[in-house]
Amino acid sequence: MRQALQLEERELASSEPNGSESGDMQFHLAIAEATHNSMLVELFRQSWQWRENNPMWIQLHSHLDDTHYRKEWMGDHKQILAALIKKDARAAKLAMWQHLENVKQRLLEFSNVDDIDFDGYLFDSWPLDKVNA
Repeated sequence: MRQALQLEERELASSEPNGSESGDMQFHLAIAEATHNSMLVELFRQSWQWRENNPMWIQLHSHLDDTHYRKEWMGDHKQILAALIKKDARAAKLAMWQHLENVKQRLLEFSNVDDIDFDGYLFDSWPLDKVNA
């Protein structure tokens, strides 16, 4: 996970619009692999592949050429890793949920909610700024 974060930092430091997200992918994969749950690992791999080929994700991803959002999410990753290193399950859970909420909120900002094809189900939950236990 540390190596994945280092790669993510290098990728973001390059400031390339729509640059590589290998570090991001490797970080998420490392967490899945740490569970020793082969089903979860395979689910992650398939989900990531689906995401890479999904027209909705490609459209939303076009808004991420500003690395600000990716840097924010890398900060989330650092909090997750810190909690995992401390073996603090509660803090890890909260950090992971906060990361999911942060990503969800940014993607909602980029979505055209008036589009007839907009699927609001993904965003139909409490709009949380901070996840609380």
